[in-house]
Amino acid sequence: MQVFCDESYSSNSNIQSPHSTLVGVAIPLVKLRSFSREMFNLKKEFFDVTELADFEIKGHKLLNRNKFKNTNSDLVDQYFEFIREVFGLCHRYEIKLFSVTLRMDGKEDGLKCKTEDDLRLPIHYQFLLERINQHVKESSYISVATLVFDQMGQRTDRNRSAAFTNYMYKNVNGQRFAANVSIIPYFVDSSVSEGVQVADLLAYIVNSYREGRVELKEFFDLASDLQFKSIGRNMFGFRYKRKMGTAASARGVSD
Repeated sequence: MQVFCDESYSSNSNIQSPHSTLVGVAIPLVKLRSFSREMFNLKKEFFDVTELADFEIKGHKLLNRNKFKNTNSDLVDQYFEFIREVFGLCHRYEIKLFSVTLRMDGKEDGLKCKTEDDLRLPIHYQFLLERINQHVKESSYISVATLVFDQMGQRTDRNRSAAFTNYMYKNVNGQRFAANVSIIPYFVDSSVSEGVQVADLLAYIVNSYREGRVELKEFFDLASDLQFKSIGRNMFGFRYKRKMGTAASARGVSD
């Protein structure tokens, strides 16, 4: 199974309650090729593209605030219907979604692995790994999960990879996941990865909704319906903490 990951955090200083979100879109390898082909077919249907990289799904382009003020309602309706079809496709392929959101409380976004001398794995990643690990353990057909991230530059990707591997090797909690999650993440060009693009869309929706954009509730609910739900534990794919050390309950959200 490959878990396509992306992140979203607010760079707008005017937002009163900024959040940061890390997501994962889990697609079994046996379904990945077919899913990617159908995603491309959706793009051809809605946007008349001819090449894979002609139209890259970006949440901030499809769902920014201006889209809800746009007088060109036909174009906006087209975007919204496309997003509904994307989540419908995820439902048909039984794709599981994961999301970890924390309030930033005026601090840095918390999603970045720091310098080469400080390669601690951010807490978002740890929460995400815990949920992915549980999904693999409960699955009868998934043996291991590999995390796939959007490329962010050689130095940043190297730091993320090192922090990830250090956590899995050296941290007691991380070692618990090593049997079910590959210790080496992959980095790809998002313009040719349908999985990473869906992750980008999901991250934008969840983070923006948590920051108060109630107009995105329809899409947040569609995503919530696809989240992982543990069979043996009180664990859901979506986790939301309003403050560090304080878990928050919400629709379909649990520790």
